[in-house]
Amino acid sequence: MRRYFTALLMVLSICAILLRPATAAQDVTPPTLAGFTISPTTVTGTGDAPQTLTFTATATDDLSGVAAIQVTVRTSDTNANILQDMRLTFAIPNAPTLSTGTISGSITLPQFSHTGTWVVLVEVKDAVQNVQAYTTSQLAALGFASTFTVQ
Repeated sequence: MRRYFTALLMVLSICAILLRPATAAQDVTPPTLAGFTISPTTVTGTGDAPQTLTFTATATDDLSGVAAIQVTVRTSDTNANILQDMRLTFAIPNAPTLSTGTISGSITLPQFSHTGTWVVLVEVKDAVQNVQAYTTSQLAALGFASTFTVQ
């Protein structure tokens, strides 16, 4: 009888180990920007009419999926203390099921926008709110577009 109970306990222990729920993966890693372009990189004629810039960005995420990409463009004239700042946020369709998200969108620079070099900042966010921000210098180091010129 003792052997029976010992064998039964061993079988039950093995079943308990096999049937134990798996530990759920936790997403703690922010998404990564995989590509970013600006078109055109030089804008002329904002004195005549508003001008449109198109941005295309691709981001990847390991677990929860890419949820949003935000593009910020800004310029400042330190002599005149002028700051123009515009943001464009794209929600990724079908998030959070996509491990890779690509967006394309536009920003229209108003007529008489500040001339000179404008800088670009990009943030990518996954479905559980992990965020990775890319500065102008980080974008350039990755070989991505990071500035555009208004003439």
